[in-house]
Amino acid sequence: MAEKATNPVQAQEDKLKAALKGLGNGKNKVADALRERKIKGEIGSINDCPIAKFVGKVFRGRYQSMEVDHDFIHVTFAKGEVTVPTPKAVAAFMNDFDQEKYPDLIAK
Repeated sequence: MAEKATNPVQAQEDKLKAALKGLGNGKNKVADALRERKIKGEIGSINDCPIAKFVGKVFRGRYQSMEVDHDFIHVTFAKGEVTVPTPKAVAAFMNDFDQEKYPDLIAK
């Protein structure tokens, strides 16, 4: 059983990793999970893509800044920052989303 993080920054990192993993293990599963949550976003945006919007909901807006990239996701909080590698399924979704392969998830 995983040990519960006592460091608040580690707890935020664990929360982010678990949330991203919960999106699914394939790009279409990630898309389906975002659809279920009614999350849409802008193409090519590090702050307003569907994954950034999802991360924002995970932390309920309680962060200072965020950057979502195909390689990493970085979130800055009042008491520290977290950078995690973007899971392969999420990166694959982002790549296809930026190529407009999920038009129903593009914010209008």
